[in-house]
Formats: sequence, structure tokens, C-alpha cells
Amino acid sequence: PFYIFNCEQDFEGYDTDQEKLEQLKELYRGIIERLEELVNQNEITAFDKGTILELSSDVVKELAHKYSNMTEGIGEIMSGALIETQVRKARDEGKVEGKAEGKAEGKAEGKILAEALLTTLLQQLDPTSADFQLAIKGTSEDRERLYKKYEIVYKVVGEEEKKDDTAGEKKD
Repeated sequence: PFYIFNCEQDFEGYDTDQEKLEQLKELYRGIIERLEELVNQNEITAFDKGTILELSSDVVKELAHKYSNMTEGIGEIMSGALIETQVRKARDEGKVEGKAEGKAEGKAEGKILAEALLTTLLQQLDPTSADFQLAIKGTSEDRERLYKKYEIVYKVVGEEEKKDDTAGEKKD
């Protein structure tokens, strides 16, 4: 991303001389080709390549902001809409996929916990009792009260601190 530092003394020339600008653009095309070769050789990932190009574009924009022809010329190459879109799209898709996987795992774990709690509760109850019927037909709040009544202990993620804090308190 910081290769442009080597060219900083020539910024004005790149901005005013189209031939020099083309040489600089060709240099950056070569960098992009080498990055693509690294991707093809599995030395770096496509995401790494995109990140390098995006950072390079940001550095050029920051250093050469006074030289509009230069920043536009290099910008066309380094941060074309296709490149930026692909990297951001890949990142965003990864986030969405990760959230979906996390939700699915959480639901599966929640279902397992709920089944285990209900099974444990039902094993402690007389099938003819009102509490048994409440456990079967009642709401989740009804079952919560029954878990507490029959001292069926469990921890919910995120509530450990709250329950741990009260565990050490003495009751008078």
C-alpha cells in the first residue's frame, strides 16, 4: 500500500504530464498483476489482494489529494468499483453468513437445553399432579417458575455474572 511513497517527489509531474501518468498507471497495473499471481499461487487470498488494493488506493488519495489527475488515474486502476465492491461484498457476505450460522447454532443449543430442562422437570413430577400438567401445557414462564420451585439449575449465556454475583451473598 505504501509503494506510492517512492513516487512522492514526482507527483506534480504525474499530474501535469499524461505520459508520466501512463507510466505510473502501468506500474500499478504490474502490481495488480503480481498480486493476482500471488492469489493464483495461493500465496495470498483474494480478500488479501482486495485489502491491499483498497489500502493502496486510500494511501494514494491521502498523499496525492492535491493532484486530481494523478489520483483519478491511479484511482481508476487501484480502486475501481469492481475491486472495492468485490472485497466489501465478500466481507459483508461473510458477516451475514456468520450471523446466520451463529443464530442456527444458538437455536439448536437452546432447543437441546429446553428439552433437557423439561425432561428433568417431568422426571421429578407425578404425572397426575397439576404441576405436571402445567409443565406440559403451560407457557415458558410457567416452566421457569417450576424450574425454580423444583430447584432445577441452569445458566443462560449472558446471565452468568448476575447469578454468580448473587451466589456468594449470605442470606439472613
